[in-house]
Amino acid sequence: FSFLMLFSACASAPDSTTDSQSDAEMFPELRERRVYRSGETAPVIVDYDGLQKSLGMTRPLSDYGYVEKEFATCEAGYGYSSTHQCRKNVFVVVGFQLLCRDSEGTVSTTLRYDDMQPLASRTISWELKGDRGQLVLDSQGRGQFRGIYAVSPRDQRLKITSRNDFLYMQAQAIKRIITPSNWCR
Repeated sequence: FSFLMLFSACASAPDSTTDSQSDAEMFPELRERRVYRSGETAPVIVDYDGLQKSLGMTRPLSDYGYVEKEFATCEAGYGYSSTHQCRKNVFVVVGFQLLCRDSEGTVSTTLRYDDMQPLASRTISWELKGDRGQLVLDSQGRGQFRGIYAVSPRDQRLKITSRNDFLYMQAQAIKRIITPSNWCR
């Protein structure tokens, strides 16, 4: 196993969202604005599951890392018009695992998997290039999110937040993340 060590910082962040919010309100990446000839705009909901499957990007939670694929919106379907605002977009899938170590500060010995615990069933927030969302990690601290972008966000900063702790890293570098012990609480 190769591990990436990150440092966290404290910041205030909301811990929950209201149940009355729609998916499109809670997750802006599920929404796109389309302008019609009349000049009016209407929300378009993209079928992320269908698009992901059609692009061959379905991945198990144990497949960590950043992957992307460019696609033509007018050829994609799944909520995109075949005739209006045709362009190239990038579909991104980011899979990762969050673990916390049982020690503080610098360690002089190599960390073993037994020295860490997954952030099981933890709700985390993510933010990448202006898009944001929330997800619940599985029992092994694994999670995955998707996004659609006009240009690749691979070199952009990705922010992961859990309760009042957060970390930043380059989107394409995310895989397995070892956090300090304060993330265990």
